[in-house]
Amino acid sequence: YTFTWAVTNAPCAAVSNTSTVNNPIKPTPSITGTTTLCEGTTGASFNTASVTGNTYAWTAPTGTTIATGSVTAAITLNIGTAPITGNVSVTESSSASCSTTANATLTVKAKPTLVSAGAPQNLCSAISVSLTGSTHAGTTGAWSVLPSGPTFTAGTSASTTANGLVAGTDYTFTWAVTNAPCAAVSN
Repeated sequence: YTFTWAVTNAPCAAVSNTSTVNNPIKPTPSITGTTTLCEGTTGASFNTASVTGNTYAWTAPTGTTIATGSVTAAITLNIGTAPITGNVSVTESSSASCSTTANATLTVKAKPTLVSAGAPQNLCSAISVSLTGSTHAGTTGAWSVLPSGPTFTAGTSASTTANGLVAGTDYTFTWAVTNAPCAAVSN
């Protein structure tokens, strides 16, 4: 917009001055990307729509590193080896010095470690066996068996009973623990 201020003192000629006011659209960044990750993840992508002429400044929580793109509309993050929760943020600024910051909450989960399916057992013509796997806070687990056949009273509980054993058959029971999106760890 151009505004003009004119002053008149008749019979003298009018004197005027103009002022230009720019009123650009304020940036509206919105972060996209996977916000729940496993510790040790590399190359996690986050972005916002790129607007020609605008600038970008990203920040990431402690325990992460911006690997590429810290001043562009897209970044990649490398995640450290500890679970964290914090904000990935981008401040988008227009050429007219308008700026807006957007945040996305990043949750980094721990990889399960030291998973145990319990000690080996020797049975004599048993039709069932009690199993106890290790527990890990915030994780889920599942039992499996080879060869197939036996069923579990609580197949997703660390403590369960496998029924339907056949005498003379050796079985391998596996307890797999996951803390999604981290890969399962089993024993």
